[in-house]
This record gives sequence, structure tokens and C-alpha cells, in this order.
Amino acid sequence: MYVRQPYSKKMTLFLKNWTVIRLLRLSLGGFILYDGIRSQELLFIGFGVYFTGLAILNLGCFGAQQCSVPTTKNNSVDQKVETKFEEVH
Repeated sequence: MYVRQPYSKKMTLFLKNWTVIRLLRLSLGGFILYDGIRSQELLFIGFGVYFTGLAILNLGCFGAQQCSVPTTKNNSVDQKVETKFEEVH
């Protein structure tokens, strides 16, 4: 017998990993959305929906994966990067 879970895995992704930056993005998107609705400006409503949606879904900007939000952290201490310098005259 299949027992349905109260929250699916996708729902838990929305409820986890809320950081200060994500809350700031949500509040700024909500403010833009509220101000767009209050002033009846469709452009601001669109931007507000866009930025609020990015914060809720925890996404970066849509594009060529240049500004996606990292999902895992690499805390490896063993990695050492050697930097080479040149003298410029």
C-alpha cells in the first residue's frame, strides 16, 4: 500500500537552505512586486514576479549557467593551487 508523504522532495527543496541572502532577494522581489501592483506598472509587476520566483525557487539568473546557485560546497583542505607571477617592467 502506498502512503503519501505530506511533503514531496520538491517541496522540501523550497523549505530548506534559506539564507540571509535568499531572504533579502525574496523581500526585494516582493517589494518590487508590491510597488508594481500599487502603481499599476506592468513592467515592475513582471520584474517583481521574476525576482520573487528566483528567490523562491533558489535559482540564479536564467542563462548559460554562468550565475547558477551552487548546491554543494567543496570544503576540501587538500587542494592547493600554486600561483605563478611574472614581473612586468
